[in-house]
Amino acid sequence: MRQRMLIVLVVLSVLVSGCAGLGGSGDTGAREDIGQQADAGDGGGEPPAEQRLGSDDDAGDVVDSVGPAAAGGDGRVVVREGNVTLRVSNLTTARRAIEDNVTARGGYVADSRFQRRGSGNTTWRTGRLVVRVPAENFSTTREAVTDRGTVEHENVRTRDVTEQLVDVEARLANLERERDRLREFLDEANDTEDLVTIEQRLSTVQGEIERLEAQRRALLDRVTYSTLTVDLREPRPEAPEPAEPTLAGVFTDSVRDVVATGEWLIYTVVALTPWALAVGVPGGVAVLLLRRRLGPSLGLDRGGSGDRDESPSDGGSPDTEPSDATDDRQEPEE
Repeated sequence: MRQRMLIVLVVLSVLVSGCAGLGGSGDTGAREDIGQQADAGDGGGEPPAEQRLGSDDDAGDVVDSVGPAAAGGDGRVVVREGNVTLRVSNLTTARRAIEDNVTARGGYVADSRFQRRGSGNTTWRTGRLVVRVPAENFSTTREAVTDRGTVEHENVRTRDVTEQLVDVEARLANLERERDRLREFLDEANDTEDLVTIEQRLSTVQGEIERLEAQRRALLDRVTYSTLTVDLREPRPEAPEPAEPTLAGVFTDSVRDVVATGEWLIYTVVALTPWALAVGVPGGVAVLLLRRRLGPSLGLDRGGSGDRDESPSDGGSPDTEPSDATDDRQEPEE
């Protein structure tokens, strides 16, 4: 019984010391200004930033871990970011040159987007390249980029993250020590309730460790690889002024219109010929058949023997003699 109570008390003391050591890391782990956290007293009982960082040994260890190339001139760990806006004559050529320069310096293109703009008959292109290069090659890469066009805007930002990185490292060290103690208590615990309590705390501590490790990786990546955003813009072409008409130009335009009209007529005839053959030939045959079938009854068959009188073959006159017609006329009285 006494051993059980001793274990519970040890666990409770570990929980209290762990909470004080974390100092609300779930909220303050992502903050950048560690000095403000210490002044505000967030976390209740967390020592000031000066005590956590020590003299300069902790900062020196961090600088050694990221390499001197990623540190500033005074031995601090810094993040470099820049924006450049360039006006280029040909966007495709400038883009390829920038990508080649970045690749040659050990960097890569993180993001790219381009679009074509237009107004009337004029078009031009704009785009953006987000490149990342090793921190030691940031300045040379920026100079190579600015040589590819006319600089319209340029901005370089340098941010000191030494205290933020040291704070993350210190929190990780404390959490890892607490995790090791909890594992020892877990191996010695025999009671089910104690096991549940220790496992819950161990799970919470492990989650905090993983979160801080991800934060440290992201921060170190921003330190070792600087980011440069390049906006590329082609100049907007000026609309051409309309040319004054000339006699030669008017004549040439008229000839083009005549040729175009002739071509259109030829295309129309060629296009209608199959329809004329497909519709006209069956229609003509149908008309001929109707004339032969209905012609005698309608008096349309003039080539048959029907009601037409036959003329004598010798070219003579009909049965009535011409003399009869002469006799019927009366002679005038003398």
